[in-house]
Amino acid sequence: MNLAAYVPVLRLRGGKRELPPALKAAQATNEKILSATGIDRSNFMGLIKFVGKMRDQAKKFVSDPTDYISLNKKIMEIFEDYLEKHTKPVVAKEIENMTEEIRAKRKKEVLKSKKLII
Repeated sequence: MNLAAYVPVLRLRGGKRELPPALKAAQATNEKILSATGIDRSNFMGLIKFVGKMRDQAKKFVSDPTDYISLNKKIMEIFEDYLEKHTKPVVAKEIENMTEEIRAKRKKEVLKSKKLII
């Protein structure tokens, strides 16, 4: 089984690394949501978790979940609706809380692994 076919690989073009189109589109969606909420880049892990939840919702409404263009459009529609229902500071705080949860979980895992090593 060739695992290289399943792993997104950076392609080289003219000496520059380039992401595959689906990852570029996901990155652009993340950047749009980051700028719309006005959160700091230090909360990027929470943003990815937040967008992941929206991606799961968007997959229910899109006929072909592998079509990243329509999927990302649906994610932005869901985000805009969510932003209308909740205010910008509430959404930003939610993303910050997700980041803190991820950091706490990772810190706990690191401490647990250190105890096993010692």
